[in-house]
Amino acid sequence: MPARFAVLASGSQGNSCLVQTGRVGLLIDAGLGPRILEQRLEHLGVPPERIAAVVLTHLHADHFHPQTLAWMNRRNVTLHLHESQVDRLVGHPDFESLARAGRVLSFDSRPWPTPLGLTIEAIDLTHDAETTHGFRLEGRPTRCEAPVALGLATDTGAWTPALAEALAQVDLLAIEFNHDSQMQRESGRPAFLIRRVMSDAGHLSNEQAGLLLADITRRSGAHPPRDVVLMHLSRQCNRPDLALQAARAALASVGRRARLHVGLQHQAGPDLTLHGRGRRGPAIPSTLAHSSTRTRRPVMVQDPPDVPF
Repeated sequence: MPARFAVLASGSQGNSCLVQTGRVGLLIDAGLGPRILEQRLEHLGVPPERIAAVVLTHLHADHFHPQTLAWMNRRNVTLHLHESQVDRLVGHPDFESLARAGRVLSFDSRPWPTPLGLTIEAIDLTHDAETTHGFRLEGRPTRCEAPVALGLATDTGAWTPALAEALAQVDLLAIEFNHDSQMQRESGRPAFLIRRVMSDAGHLSNEQAGLLLADITRRSGAHPPRDVVLMHLSRQCNRPDLALQAARAALASVGRRARLHVGLQHQAGPDLTLHGRGRRGPAIPSTLAHSSTRTRRPVMVQDPPDVPF
């Protein structure tokens, strides 16, 4: 069965995406409560028991809902989070329970394997959380299928050529098109919030995201993304038509086309199939590449400290 990517929710009120190969799935982020999370999975025809892991981009409330820790315990789901984020959750009883069961695994900058037959590599992003990451997932779901690759980067206020290179040559690209700059400036929001969103530690505007999309596509050579999912659109300061217009213009500027989709906040979708197309060269420059892949180390916890969650 080909790899699958589906958005469960995308926006400031909750974020989660499904990546699935065969009968095994993982979630990138779990910013929905357990009831809504399972409703969205059921809408996609995915029984919750098929979710093997949750991988977190960061710990902001719209990407990580603390109640999902209890859900992960009930469902025997493994939690992957960056090693710098572990201390933030130590002391939460459901996190402690997951850790004692060996189902909390920390990652660093090196790629690691998943039950999906794909490896994941974390990509540093610029955001006002302690650490925030995008991800590149790639591999061969089965021996009979061509390799596939997908990249995801949301919640970043700026981008670099290194980020564009890390996301090059993917079959599916999911990137943030958060706001229209004029709508943001004229939104009537508090000045500090406007400054925060438009800063390098905030979110990408349609224009910034378009430039990133163009650079990724240009660096992809003969293997540009076939599908591009526009993510984390602001309900107050953006519109799907404006984001799509910016994405089309970006692709046109480099003489390319792709199927464009918009991630939705209040219902699951889009739901996309990834078809591989042969071998790729390395997409990550030597300054970012790592020579080894390690097995994730379980996070070990002691008795909970007297520190509130």
